[in-house]
Amino acid sequence: MSETTTNGWRDLILEVSGGGMPAKTVALKFDGKGYPLNPSDQDALPENTPIQGTELFPEGTEPQTLPTSTSQGNVQTYDDPVMAIATQYPDDMTVDANCSGEGCGYFFKFKPQNTALDQAEVHIFLPAGAQTTDQAAIGVDELMESNGWQAAPDTTAPADLTYPWVKTIAAFTTNQGMTGYLFIGETHNQGVRVTLLYPKEMADTFLPAAKLVLDNLQFKADKLPIATQG
Repeated sequence: MSETTTNGWRDLILEVSGGGMPAKTVALKFDGKGYPLNPSDQDALPENTPIQGTELFPEGTEPQTLPTSTSQGNVQTYDDPVMAIATQYPDDMTVDANCSGEGCGYFFKFKPQNTALDQAEVHIFLPAGAQTTDQAAIGVDELMESNGWQAAPDTTAPADLTYPWVKTIAAFTTNQGMTGYLFIGETHNQGVRVTLLYPKEMADTFLPAAKLVLDNLQFKADKLPIATQG
């Protein structure tokens, strides 16, 4: 899954071989409706083309070893046409999105269930006027202090929460027994800040839900960057 995008969706890079044809590396690009169905029909990428992104399936992966699809019955889609992101989330969560002079925020929270998960959230924030990782990081110290978050010594996020737009990660804990991560990065000339906040003892419930949101997160190039108002 390449860092490059076409029509707001990631280019998919793969090697095509077999059938007596020489092996080639191709890029499947989103045409506004879908991806090409036959990679063999695509032109080979120029030799030595730099490729950066996230490896979804290692070379040699056989179809029978791929994970089976989960039922889509318990997955909701968020894709407000006027907003700058699209993604999916579990149906036991809700999403609240709003924009102000500071930027656009998207809150994914669990529906109330009278547990510590009621305080958990995935917060995606696109600060207005911030086009780089450094600019997206402005105000993080104040955010940590105002919320009573303390920097944690271990800043290693779970290995499966790795994304091309993330440039730096900060782990934190709270006095209320919560823990979390700040993912800071950039995409489409837009700084991005994502907060994961959850009760440590309920990580097995929270992290798969957060992973669903982040794995399917798409940034809409035509809506970015978020400009300052006034």
